[in-house]
Amino acid sequence: MMPLPAALDDRERASQSFFDRWARTYDRSRISSWFQYTQELTIRSLDLKPDSWVLDVGCGTGYATRRIVAVASHGRACGVDISPAMVDAARRGTPPDLAAQVEFRQANSAELPYDNATFTHLICTNSFHHYPDPMRVLAEMKRVLRPEGQLAIFENAPDLSWYTWAWDRLLRLLEKGHVRYYPSAELGRMIR
Repeated sequence: MMPLPAALDDRERASQSFFDRWARTYDRSRISSWFQYTQELTIRSLDLKPDSWVLDVGCGTGYATRRIVAVASHGRACGVDISPAMVDAARRGTPPDLAAQVEFRQANSAELPYDNATFTHLICTNSFHHYPDPMRVLAEMKRVLRPEGQLAIFENAPDLSWYTWAWDRLLRLLEKGHVRYYPSAELGRMIR
């Protein structure tokens, strides 16, 4: 397992701890079916080819990473997550017939362990709100994505739902690793 940099900030450390505890029951939790639904939508939004190389940032237990190789049948799908327990669960959940195409690494989203321009596609579903330095994360995403590559971020936006607005406020109080949900226009500006 790759050690994380010593410079994790308090929110990153809190996220790592929170997801390490949740890893054992993550795939059985009610919210997991919502995450899988949003991951399916995200995957379908990509122009994947059989030889695509895809990075899943904040991969959790690896559902989307494994689903990608159904389309990228001759490509590769890699997942990174800050939580070693989530990465272990992702590896355990990977059938032997996918092992040659699927890789999981423990990594901080702000320091992706891949060379420049490695991936044709990059997804980030339901995890962007945990990143204390979103511009640094986006710079890393851009660095590992090929110039003609596709980026897809699926995230809740408080301007699109009063429920998300309220949930964001509640998570800021209860979950130390939650930074914030970004309004859709703000997230769009950051990505551009």
